[in-house]
Amino acid sequence: TNVILWPALGRESPKMTEPSDEAEWARTITAKLRNGSPIVVIDNVQQRLASPALMAAITEAIREDRVVRTSMVDQMAARRVWIITGINLQMSDEMIRRILRCRLDPRVERPELRADFRILDLRAWLEYYRGRQVYAILTVCQAWIVAGKPLSTTRCGGFEHYARVMGGVLEFLE
Repeated sequence: TNVILWPALGRESPKMTEPSDEAEWARTITAKLRNGSPIVVIDNVQQRLASPALMAAITEAIREDRVVRTSMVDQMAARRVWIITGINLQMSDEMIRRILRCRLDPRVERPELRADFRILDLRAWLEYYRGRQVYAILTVCQAWIVAGKPLSTTRCGGFEHYARVMGGVLEFLE
């Protein structure tokens, strides 16, 4: 997650662990949304992902939740980048349709013991080359805009706009 997010954040991403029950999922998600961070990272998930609060937060543009210890309801923007990490994640069918899965396979039994990395200090490399990474990303975006912002015809229920724009950028790069 740090490598993926470094160009956007310029630092390591803050991470949280999975809440223990559904009520805690709802409270934690509301707190994270109120905090305003554009990225939410839930790290090292162990339990099966089936939280209705998480599914709603991932899918909806606006989240509404009761303010704790009051009868008031608060609304907050819910559009965020949600990243969930874990080993062999299990999730409900409803959750599967809301995510893009990325499975990393290092093709070794004990990846934590590897030492043959091309970049030995990845964090220092990311920090040093961040400007170039951002420049490359902006160059791709500008080229896509100059090309007329072609949209993809890809459909993804609940994420139509995202799928059309990001699909269009990626198809433009092909």
